[in-house]
This record gives sequence, structure tokens and C-alpha cells, in this order.
Amino acid sequence: GLLGGLHCAGMCGGIVSVMGARARRRPAGPTIAIPVVAERSAPALSRLLGYNAGRILSYTALGAIAGALGSAALLARNVLPVQQAAFVATNLLLIAIGLHLTGVLRSLTALEAAGQGLWRLLRPVATRLLSADRARGAFAAGLVWGLVPCGMVYGVLIAALTSGSPLRGAALALAFGLGTLPNLMTLGWSA
Repeated sequence: GLLGGLHCAGMCGGIVSVMGARARRRPAGPTIAIPVVAERSAPALSRLLGYNAGRILSYTALGAIAGALGSAALLARNVLPVQQAAFVATNLLLIAIGLHLTGVLRSLTALEAAGQGLWRLLRPVATRLLSADRARGAFAAGLVWGLVPCGMVYGVLIAALTSGSPLRGAALALAFGLGTLPNLMTLGWSA
């Protein structure tokens, strides 16, 4: 998550910039510049934290679901080597994501297209939630925007699938989400 910062900037940079830039400003008056910055900074920071908490919670929940599915497949390992096939697919996907991030592999759009059907249904809600003025609304926006079709998230979910348990799948997705946090907070704060 941390090393995929350029990809995250492309996928979510605009979203966190909107969250960061929506800080309310009080009318100009005799106030000194430092208090104005402080007044403006707290709402922006709370929105950014709310958005990112919602996004990371979405990843974590999806990781738990993938881990649960993987643990169910683990039960069937004597019938079909699902676990080994998922492990190979995970590693191939992670290599492809690495090549994509370095510019060697130009596109993972086929993978990201897999989630477009669900995203078409969620996009109007997600767009409406971007206007959140408070951390709670930004949290709701993050919950929905955490479902945006993203090859890196899909790679993590495949890894969570091979983790063999909902708890390990959730922990893996949580670690990925926390890894994306420094880049996205910096992008949003700079807006």
C-alpha cells in the first residue's frame, strides 16, 4: 500500500483533494493568519481522517469476506487444490501490479473492469457523499469509495482469499489500507 502511492494518487488523489480542499473559511476580518489556518485545518483534517477511516474499513471488511471464502475453499482442499491455485494467482497478480506501477505493464484495466458493474450502481451515491462537511459524512463517503474498482485492492483481496481465515484476511487488507494512508493524507492535506 505504501509503495503503491503513485497508483493511489491516480485512483484516489482527486477524491482526497476534494475532501481536503472543502475546508470552510470564515470571512476575512481582523483575525491573525495563524488562527485562521487552525480554524480551517481542523475540519479538513477531520474530513480526511473520516474519509480514510471509512475507506480502510471497507478494505478490511472485504478482506474478511475474502478470507472467509478462502477458509471455505480450504475445507475443500482435498477435493480441489483451490488454495494452491489462489496462491499462484495472487503472486502472479502482485507481480503484474508491480510491473504496472513501474510502467512496464501499461494496464490492469481488465482487472479493474471486473468491478465496474457494482461501481455503476454505487457511483451516484459516492459522488453525492463527496460534499460531506463533517467527519461522519466523510466516513460514509470513504465506506463507499473504498469499493471503487482498483487492481491493487483486488490483488490484496486475492491475497486475503489465500490467507485461510476471515481474521487474517481482514488483517491483511487493514495493513494494506494503513499503508496507503500516508500518501493519501498527504495528497488531501496539500489540497
